[in-house]
Amino acid sequence: MAKNKNVNHKGPYGYQKLKEREGRACIRFKCALTNTILDVLRQRPGWVEVKEEGDWDFYWCDIRWLQENFDHTYMDEHVRISHFRNHYELTRKNYIVKNLKRFRKQLERDSGKLEAMKCDFFPKTFEMPSEYHLFVEEFRKNPGITWIMKPGCKWMIQQFRLYLTAKQGAEAVEVLFAEMDNIFIRSLQSVQKVVISDKHCFELYGYDILIDQDLKPWLLEVNASPSLTASSPEDYELKTHLLEDTLNIVDMEGRLTGKEKRVGGFDLIWNDGPVSRADGNLDTPMNGFVANTHLGYNNDRKKQLKQLFKSIQTQQKV
Repeated sequence: MAKNKNVNHKGPYGYQKLKEREGRACIRFKCALTNTILDVLRQRPGWVEVKEEGDWDFYWCDIRWLQENFDHTYMDEHVRISHFRNHYELTRKNYIVKNLKRFRKQLERDSGKLEAMKCDFFPKTFEMPSEYHLFVEEFRKNPGITWIMKPGCKWMIQQFRLYLTAKQGAEAVEVLFAEMDNIFIRSLQSVQKVVISDKHCFELYGYDILIDQDLKPWLLEVNASPSLTASSPEDYELKTHLLEDTLNIVDMEGRLTGKEKRVGGFDLIWNDGPVSRADGNLDTPMNGFVANTHLGYNNDRKKQLKQLFKSIQTQQKV
């Protein structure tokens, strides 16, 4: 359970104990939002909504609650909330740029310039007003500035990949999506040592990536609270599946073994090193290595989940 206390409680860090992963028949949840995530939580078997000040096991909280209450809330081992305490190290533009620059310098010192170039995915950024004079100087050097607008429509990433493949060819698109995976990995590595890794916390990040005319991806920002309000039936379906799979990974029910490489629409692409796929049918091998990624490919997530949980149940019986 989780409840407020007058004294701070610091739980142990590290891997979860076996007793934490035991299955739970009833999960008590709270939700600070009233959009798609609330629908997903209410429809999840065995999950019961808690009102007002009742004890809870899972809380999809907002940032304000986190700031005001985290340090004064006692949490049992199994409890989970939807944000890290200092998530802003990745999600505030000035912080992520600072962390990426530091990480790039570290990579250059430790592994050389070639490895550091893998962090060449964020544009020049200036913090106002402290760096205004630097911005003006850069603006004068490049008067043909490009302004960024958010689209008036949304595509499923599978549709987007098919479109790009038809226009640019499979090989170029394969490189593009591999570079997008690199952005996810390197940006998270850049804050790995500064984000407080509390086992009660998880995070669903939203990445804004701009793809230029040369099919080079650029990281614009990372959102700690990506929009979960659906703008169309297709958007509702997309976000519902995303949230269902997020909850499957958080695994309040204690069904997973911790060795899964894929859960629904999510792939494990890094685990103290790049993760390879056992079946390399879809991806193009690079130097004999096939990355464990299905980004942009057609993915029958329902079939995958059915097979996954059936396999786990079989193992548990054995």
